[in-house]
Amino acid sequence: NFCRDHQIEVVALYPNATHILQPMDVAIFHPLKEVWKRVIQNWRMDNFGSRITRENFAPLLAEALEILNYQDILPNGFRTTGLRLFSTDAVNYSKFFKTDEPQSAAGETQTVDDSKIKDHLKFIEKMIDKKVLENFEEQQNAVTWTGPSEAQDLFYFWQRVKKMLDISDHNLLITSQISSERRSTQESDDKSLGM
Repeated sequence: NFCRDHQIEVVALYPNATHILQPMDVAIFHPLKEVWKRVIQNWRMDNFGSRITRENFAPLLAEALEILNYQDILPNGFRTTGLRLFSTDAVNYSKFFKTDEPQSAAGETQTVDDSKIKDHLKFIEKMIDKKVLENFEEQQNAVTWTGPSEAQDLFYFWQRVKKMLDISDHNLLITSQISSERRSTQESDDKSLGM
């Protein structure tokens, strides 16, 4: 009756899902831990590195709790766990399941790095005179620069960036080949097992 009178909805949490669905764990304890570290650090600095005693603990915890912004933190915790505006889609389940291909994350990182390298290379090439750039491309695989001496350092820099991109593209190709080989091996294993 108390809950109904105060518009409190009681939700039973499954024992094996409490680490996902407990809004206090999700919303309060991590920020509290960060604030607690700061409060303790400040207290130790003010008290010449003294250890915290039982007498100091409660006032320091009260200070840390006063710093937290509950108006924002609590609703976000219930929203993140899917309990406020009840929604099973609110929970990010992907962090709880292992993926079959751990290389995919590395491949994504590689792609991001590749795009950065490509962007930098485009910017560099945009700043270089077209005739000089044509000369660079003609000598791209050369060990030594045979063009004008004033462009030598720029050529070696451009060449290094270009090689980084080539190495990166080569590694990405190898990674994707390994991934596809693993998939085909897994599929053939599944077929041989009758799956």
